[in-house]
Amino acid sequence: MTLGTVDYVLLVGSVVASALIGIYFTNKNKSMEAYMMGDRSMSVFPVGVSLMTSCLSGLTLLGASAEFFYQGPTYSFVFIPMLLSGPITAFTMLPVFYRMNTLSLYKYLHKRYGLTIKYIVTVVFMLQMIFYNAVVLYLPSMALGGTLGVPRFYSILLLGITCIIYSGIGGVKAVIWSDLFQAVLMFAALFVVGLLGTLDAGGFQEVLHQAKEGGRLDLTGFFNLDLTTRHTLLGIVIGSTIKHVYLVGVNQVQIQRALSLATLRQGQLAFCFCSLCGALVILMASYLGAVIAAAYRSCDPFISGDIARRDAILVHYVAHRLAVIPGLRGIFVAGIFSATLSTLSSFANSMAALALEDFVRPIMRTMKIKRLSDTDTTWLAKLLATLFGIACVLTAYLIEKANSRLLQATTTMFGAIGVPFLASFALGIFTRFVNTTGILAGFAVTLSLGSYITIYQTFFRRPLEPLMPVYYSEQCERVFNMTLTSDELTYEPSFLPLYKSFTSFSVDQISYMMLPTVQFVLMILVTSLVSILTGGLNQEVDDEYLISFMQRGSGKKLGSSDSVSSGGIITKTMRPTPETNDAEYNERFPARNYSKNLHQASLRRDVAPNKTGTG
Repeated sequence: MTLGTVDYVLLVGSVVASALIGIYFTNKNKSMEAYMMGDRSMSVFPVGVSLMTSCLSGLTLLGASAEFFYQGPTYSFVFIPMLLSGPITAFTMLPVFYRMNTLSLYKYLHKRYGLTIKYIVTVVFMLQMIFYNAVVLYLPSMALGGTLGVPRFYSILLLGITCIIYSGIGGVKAVIWSDLFQAVLMFAALFVVGLLGTLDAGGFQEVLHQAKEGGRLDLTGFFNLDLTTRHTLLGIVIGSTIKHVYLVGVNQVQIQRALSLATLRQGQLAFCFCSLCGALVILMASYLGAVIAAAYRSCDPFISGDIARRDAILVHYVAHRLAVIPGLRGIFVAGIFSATLSTLSSFANSMAALALEDFVRPIMRTMKIKRLSDTDTTWLAKLLATLFGIACVLTAYLIEKANSRLLQATTTMFGAIGVPFLASFALGIFTRFVNTTGILAGFAVTLSLGSYITIYQTFFRRPLEPLMPVYYSEQCERVFNMTLTSDELTYEPSFLPLYKSFTSFSVDQISYMMLPTVQFVLMILVTSLVSILTGGLNQEVDDEYLISFMQRGSGKKLGSSDSVSSGGIITKTMRPTPETNDAEYNERFPARNYSKNLHQASLRRDVAPNKTGTG
């Protein structure tokens, strides 16, 4: 079944509207700060919504509903980590980043641990984001193409070009306001499909009744402490919270938006609002799984062969059960496209900021190239955002040719890589004794373990818990030898409720929800031990890089004769001379004087000798 004329009008109209927002803000960016930080004049509501849309994508909408239908209600409890991640970020890490007052989040790692850690994390993060956002672009296009007949090639191209237009030329203001518009479409799609689906099923009570009859409200095994069980309360509340704090709190995409607000208080409110909206999306998408269960209580479309992937069941439901309503499919596809666009646009803009601050400017200083004017720097940032958008589109086309298991490995590695990133920031903010050597050791061990388990479970997967009872009748043909690969949603063909037990525990059997907890604890232990053994207890760290309750004055405040070494540790040095240029001084001396105009001044490279810039 394909889209109708009304559907295409609504879909194309929503995409064009996003592009027009970017065009509108093209001439509004008179400076680099306006392009990257929105002149720090944004308000809490649009920024909070933008934070939410940046960490949720079309994969969330498709995956959460399919998860409820095929695996039961346990994944819907991810709304708890969503609620926790925003406040945790807002009141622990965000104050430190506001004090740093820097465009690049990873400048913190430079100041705290040195250049080596900063460049390792930055490069890995940028590669990770390119591949992940390519998957975010590819998977919804595949699901929509297979069910609604939307050509995969053109949907990828349309989304990619639109993203490049409004994020590349419009800057962060265009991204934030486009995110708000796209969030409205996303919530509208969820609400309309949920409402009409509920009416189609016979009412809310009937939806719950059918979910209960089908075992989709059963929480058996959810409260155990087994590390190998796919979803448990412990795994979700702790493991998924760790993952979501990484997604929300130590992510350039998110922090750059928070810094577009004038005050720390506004940033904290935006993160809390982000959590509320994100939790609501998870619950709404999960409820659609219950609606689908009521609709397909006599025949599972996957068993009948109507869909080739289980995560396409929501698209299939809208296309066939609700197709009688003109324009509904267009609204739904626009919602999926909007969720995808909001993630992609935030990626392109933030990667441009990272590349400019952490690579282009340092290289120009090293080569003693004359600094660019503010206007030229803005145009360079736009070019970088465009190039990252193009790279994402090309990678999406390459993924189309990749093995399905390789695709899953790309998406699930997101969490395995993210935990060491989060731990690096958390240990730097919450401790004084952790040093560069300890972080390098902990990062290497933790990343290796996470990568091994993720790759092993992808290519040599262990038996999963059985699916929910599948429905079939005499009209529903059984189709065997089917597999699915998607983000955190992998199934083996199983039509019998048989649990497979393990005779012994092995580390590669750890649930993907518990893996972040194991990684986080391991990195704390390894990093702490190595730091202590390599003299970490004897170092002093400036209070600027620590959370407020750690600022007890034991770390010496930086004076005119102190500098920050490559590991962010206070050491004696000669006083800066008049011949010392501002770039060298800024790299050697940390920030001591904070003002509202610091960031703008640093971007213009005219920082006074007693201040520091963003590099």
